[in-house]
Amino acid sequence: MPQFDTHAIIKLTSDPTFAEEVEDFLIDGEFILGSYSDIRDGVVFTNMRMISVDKQGLTASAVTYTSIPYAKVTTFAVSTPQLIGYTRILDLFVTEIGRLQFEFGRGTDVADLQRAIAEVALRVTPALFK
Repeated sequence: MPQFDTHAIIKLTSDPTFAEEVEDFLIDGEFILGSYSDIRDGVVFTNMRMISVDKQGLTASAVTYTSIPYAKVTTFAVSTPQLIGYTRILDLFVTEIGRLQFEFGRGTDVADLQRAIAEVALRVTPALFK
C-alpha cells in the first residue's frame, strides 16, 4: 500500500497519476475524491472506499491494489492545523487493520474525504434495531 504500518503516519502529496491507474476498478456511481502518493506508492480516495497502490520490486512492475471500503471504518478523525499552511491528519480506525494515519500537505482540504467516509461509515441498518 503504501504498506500500512499502523504505527506510522503515511505522508501524502497530491498525485493524479494514481487516479488514472485505478479508474477501471471503479463501480457505477463511484468517483474519485483525491489521488495521492507516498514516495512511489499511492492512495486513491473515492466516495466509497480507499484504494492503495503498492508498487513492488526495483522497477515497480508488479503492483498490488488493495481496496478498503469505508464501511470497515469504525472511527475517524481529522486534525486541522493550528497555523495556516500546515498539514492536516486523517485518522482512520479500520476493522481488522487498526489505526491508519494519513498526513496531507498544505492546501489539501480533507473535508470531502471526511464527508465521504461519514456517509458510508455512519449508515445504520434498521434491522439492527428491531
